[in-house]
Amino acid sequence: MSWRNKFFVILMLNVQLAVSIFASNHVSSIQCQDPFYPLYIDDPRNDYEQSLSKKTKEESGTPAQIQMVVCDDDPWVMFNGIIYREGDQYMNGIITKITCTEVVVTNENSQTTTRLVDSGLIEKVGEKND
Repeated sequence: MSWRNKFFVILMLNVQLAVSIFASNHVSSIQCQDPFYPLYIDDPRNDYEQSLSKKTKEESGTPAQIQMVVCDDDPWVMFNGIIYREGDQYMNGIITKITCTEVVVTNENSQTTTRLVDSGLIEKVGEKND
């Protein structure tokens, strides 16, 4: 390999390394937008987007069924595609307890328990047939 080829290879490696470092710094410094979360919700640009934003915010303010529960050392639950942990605010209260089968939301006036399944169903499944 001639010195020109060696020089060219070294030059290309340096350029590739510089581009990789720049790209990794750039990507880590920006916030990525969730592709399933429309931009018009937080930043409506016209009347139509404002009406969509209002409707979406109203719909997300209603209670939802549990979509997913992970019950390990740091349990979390997913409502409307958003992950919540114990101590996080949800609706008009604070999530005080997350177990594998239920989530408890407490506010100053009441306590709401949302279960994955009906407790009567669990008891019937657990009964022994003689």
